[in-house]
Amino acid sequence: QHRTQHTPRSPQRSVHFQPSTQDAAALPLQWRRGALTVAHSTFTHNWSRRHGYGGAMRLAGRTSTSISNSTFAANAGGFGAAIFMQGVRLTVSDCEFKDNEGAEGGVAHVKEDSQVRRAAA
Repeated sequence: QHRTQHTPRSPQRSVHFQPSTQDAAALPLQWRRGALTVAHSTFTHNWSRRHGYGGAMRLAGRTSTSISNSTFAANAGGFGAAIFMQGVRLTVSDCEFKDNEGAEGGVAHVKEDSQVRRAAA
């Protein structure tokens, strides 16, 4: 089950995902093409099972994803504690990753055809 809380953190609305205890991530996304923007969000205490993909996020498909001004804390997953990605172009800026634990990738597990770029603050 997912529980979302909307709290103002800036002029934009924040979304908090916690806790998820599924085989998949709190935010499991898979599509063939398009773009996803995640901003001003918090992912805490989410986990996928031992062989699960991504504790907080599972991103798959030919997509472009941008994550900014977000926090990933105390997430756990078999393949990528915070993020599992396959076939994704990911840009990350001004994010905090802390206390995430994964069997294969503490912060992220990056599969083939994926690209990760850290944007300047």
